[in-house]
Amino acid sequence: MIIQLEQARQQMRDFQPKVAELANSLNIETQRAKCKELEDLAASPDFWNDPDNSQKVLGELKAVKDVVTAYDDLVSLLESTMELLDLAIADE
Repeated sequence: MIIQLEQARQQMRDFQPKVAELANSLNIETQRAKCKELEDLAASPDFWNDPDNSQKVLGELKAVKDVVTAYDDLVSLLESTMELLDLAIADE
């Protein structure tokens, strides 16, 4: 069983550079900055004065947030899996 756990841990380690490549491909830090910018814009007092623009901004915000959230969820899942594998290996 320990061999399978070690192999699984190595597979997860091998997967980490691919996740980093994904971050680069998605320009994830730029997406985070864009999300913050759009959230700040949506929080401005006169945001709702132009309903058409407000809807456009909210749509763009949702799309950007979806990308960032999906990436963050993937990273979290990878980290959790690594931690569980480490615990399982230590327990053997």
